[in-house]
Amino acid sequence: MRGLFGLFLLIISWAYAQSPFGVSESFVPGSKVIYQFDGSNCPVGDVSPDFEIIFKSYDCVDYKGVRWIRPLEAGTFLYKSEKFPDEFSIEFDYYAFKEGKPYVKFALYSPSQEEKIKKRELYTYDAGILLGVLGSIDEVNFGFSETPVEHHKIYGMFKRSVKEGQIHRVQISVKDGRVTVFIDGKRAAKKPVKFQVKPAGFGIFFYKMFSTDVPFEENPALIGNIKISAYTGEERKPAVTQEKKAEKPVIEEKREVQRTVKEPVKKVERKPSKPVRCIKSIGVGEAAVIRDYSSAKMEAFARAKWDAIEKALGTDIQVKSVLENFKMLDEVILKDVKGFIRDVKIIDEKNFGDAVQITIEGCVYPREAEKALSLLSRNTAFNVLLIVQKDRSVELDEMNPVTTNLINILNEQGFEVYDFAGDPNIDPYKIEKAISQKRFITLRNLFSRNLAGATIIGKIKFIPKTRGGQDIGYGIKSAFNVVLAQAQYYLLVKDKGKVRILASGSVKAKGTAPNIEEAENRAMESLSQVLADDILKKIDRYLASKRKVVTVQFEGIKSVSENFEIKSELQKLPWVKSVEDIGKGKFRVEYLENPVYLANALESILGYTVGYFSPTRIVVRK
Repeated sequence: MRGLFGLFLLIISWAYAQSPFGVSESFVPGSKVIYQFDGSNCPVGDVSPDFEIIFKSYDCVDYKGVRWIRPLEAGTFLYKSEKFPDEFSIEFDYYAFKEGKPYVKFALYSPSQEEKIKKRELYTYDAGILLGVLGSIDEVNFGFSETPVEHHKIYGMFKRSVKEGQIHRVQISVKDGRVTVFIDGKRAAKKPVKFQVKPAGFGIFFYKMFSTDVPFEENPALIGNIKISAYTGEERKPAVTQEKKAEKPVIEEKREVQRTVKEPVKKVERKPSKPVRCIKSIGVGEAAVIRDYSSAKMEAFARAKWDAIEKALGTDIQVKSVLENFKMLDEVILKDVKGFIRDVKIIDEKNFGDAVQITIEGCVYPREAEKALSLLSRNTAFNVLLIVQKDRSVELDEMNPVTTNLINILNEQGFEVYDFAGDPNIDPYKIEKAISQKRFITLRNLFSRNLAGATIIGKIKFIPKTRGGQDIGYGIKSAFNVVLAQAQYYLLVKDKGKVRILASGSVKAKGTAPNIEEAENRAMESLSQVLADDILKKIDRYLASKRKVVTVQFEGIKSVSENFEIKSELQKLPWVKSVEDIGKGKFRVEYLENPVYLANALESILGYTVGYFSPTRIVVRK
């Protein structure tokens, strides 16, 4: 009888432990760590080698004693491929500021979606999701699906409120055919789910609910302490916390304690992450003392930094070109590119009276320096490189009719053109082979470090149609040579720090003349106009997608006539599509490129001084 009574108590105790009203379940992570981000391989102001930047940019910061990933722009999307086991756990912290209600999305993506992510397709972060969490200042939205679905089916599944102004911990367990989510140590959801495909990786997306005057990077959502672990069967069992007292046999409590003590927690040794290494480099810069010594020293210091970058990366961008094309050099670097050259110190300074020379030593971070080079590229400038193939020879003649006419047409459209053909490192035979074999990586690498923002690269070949003296039928011989000139080209552009093929094409034109050489020249003259028209149409389509509106305000404008003069000047600047007068000294400018180029043009072309710059507003002083 006593045995039956003991069994009855055991059954009641077991049923009570299973009741959701009597206990709060604790999170148990997997015992084998397969990925961890704790900030050890991401110095402050730098990026981690773990993540691929799909859109925009980020850096690492310290806040509230924690190393975080901070987006520098709304719409930043990072991705990491990862092999997930059948059963795993996910943990991460997030912190969200209030202004604009920024948020961070952490999501697992399917293999098919990963392919689209790698291709950087638009809105690729909002599809192909198996599990997702959206964290903001006052709530967490999350969900999961057995098959890949779009974002609205994930983030609308569950919603939990959280306290503002706190660091929040998200923990997820995918085990025993169930997904269990914990928010700040409390179980928020538990549901049977069996993924039909294994996640191929995870992505982190940053955005905000509404826009504000405060820069996004100053009030974003942060994420850190990311850990993904596999369940191996050696995990410690969860503790059961009683939320209300119940009668329970004392002997059972002792057994539970004994079991907990005897079952050791397996120690997980984590391999140290590789630090982001820099290249030590010494740079020398000189500047003439025109106004005062301090201004000259600042210019020399900027030149020295770029000299150090050149030596570290072997770039083709010359310091002189960068400084002449960008008076706002240091301001742009500080605002848009963080930490690409750090720990800079002056090791020598020489004053020659009318000039100053500065020698610096710094630490160049290659990945961030490449971003800087891409950012500072003159997107209003073009490289033009067309090689001419005649019989078995390949020539690089920048004075051929197609190149010269194409350059003239681009200049008429307000573009600048660089002398790419004069580069001694250009091998026309390698170019011809790269185009023929469609070796796009070679073409991209060819100008990825060049100052221009776009390159037209191609080859021209001749196809003889009719030769002089050739029988063309009925006993008639042709008095002319007829030649068909064919151009195959690629239009490469720098976009979001990458080099991509914007367009490609093949056009033809015919030339007729008494001798073969003149027929080829006439064919090329006809070809130049056809080629230019084809390229400009594709450039126009590209620019239409990059339209931006910038408010430009001129200080000290007192009359309507001054307004008309300034408006006329603005309309003449490259890439300005329209100018609307919205007040005395205030204009709304429709601009087709990065607004920093507009600010630079105001200084370098119109001779104004930029007092304040942001992507949407520029304040100008005479």
